[in-house]
Amino acid sequence: MQLTRYIHFTDKRNIIPALDGVRGLAIAFVLASHISNPFQVNLGGLGKEGVWLFFVLSAFLLTSYFLEQPNRVNNLWEWINYIVRRGLRIYPLYVLVLFFEFFFVRANIQDVDMLRDSLFLQRSFGPYWAIPVLMAFYLFFPLIIGLFVLVARRNSIIIFLMVLVIILIQQVFFPMQLTGQFYKNFFYALPLFLGGSLTSILYLELRKITFSDRLKYVFSFLALTIVCFSLLASPRIWHSLFLLPYPGLNRNILLFGLLWSSFLLLILHG
Repeated sequence: MQLTRYIHFTDKRNIIPALDGVRGLAIAFVLASHISNPFQVNLGGLGKEGVWLFFVLSAFLLTSYFLEQPNRVNNLWEWINYIVRRGLRIYPLYVLVLFFEFFFVRANIQDVDMLRDSLFLQRSFGPYWAIPVLMAFYLFFPLIIGLFVLVARRNSIIIFLMVLVIILIQQVFFPMQLTGQFYKNFFYALPLFLGGSLTSILYLELRKITFSDRLKYVFSFLALTIVCFSLLASPRIWHSLFLLPYPGLNRNILLFGLLWSSFLLLILHG
């Protein structure tokens, strides 16, 4: 099935209906993780993988919007719109949920200090861990896209080399082996966001190419393979199918940055 014919961008915002299914997949992973707990199935890890997919997708969409027309980076109203849309889309609802949790549930937000830290995005608790990470990305994104636009006018290859250097430096200070403990930290999730941005650059380059139907079937098959691998990365599913020790796949944020970025690119061209 040719998905790219449904893809277009407008002057106001990205419209990519083909990626609605990707959002649905991310939501399905999160729901499967949480719904499985009362039934003692414990599909833990899938929820985190689903959130990681959403991080990659968010970076892809934002980067595509600005790289499609680089002059948007120099438009003050674009950035005002960016701040308003990002803030109003997430933070008000986040605040309401936190107060409801604090006054009526007390499952994750159990005291005033936890509520204050959550409101100011200093710490996160329970299922709210993704919000501070995403908000931190929104804060750093203007710097990222500014560098991309500045460099892209010369050579896209330089962008890939620049991102590679950034990830290498990031791994020095925030090594991959600690991701399992600190996946709530934005700097550990940085490869996911950079992967989404690089996918945008590749997509904008590759959409000029017309792929054969046979190659598109290959792309679709590879995308499905990545989804299957992601399911196997859940410890419970792994132990149900294999007698081997679990290798900690869903703690490898670099691996999932590569997998989900590749998955997006394959979906777009499959």
